[in-house]
Amino acid sequence: MQEHPERRQNDIETALLRRDVEALTEKVDLLSRQVSDLVRAWETATYIVAVVKWMAGMASAITIIWAALKGFKQ
Repeated sequence: MQEHPERRQNDIETALLRRDVEALTEKVDLLSRQVSDLVRAWETATYIVAVVKWMAGMASAITIIWAALKGFKQ
């Protein structure tokens, strides 16, 4: 039994489209993982900045208290 040429062409096009969709799916998965890693890094950097700000505030407070105590002793 001989296949119809149009059906064979449709099967080939379907196979090519399926391959393209699979390749795009892999790329989307990779990009999703990369974006997830980027978001995680951004959140970590935000927390680090918050800690540095807190430490700067503490250092300023300690310096002011130390200067005030030193001034009262004189």
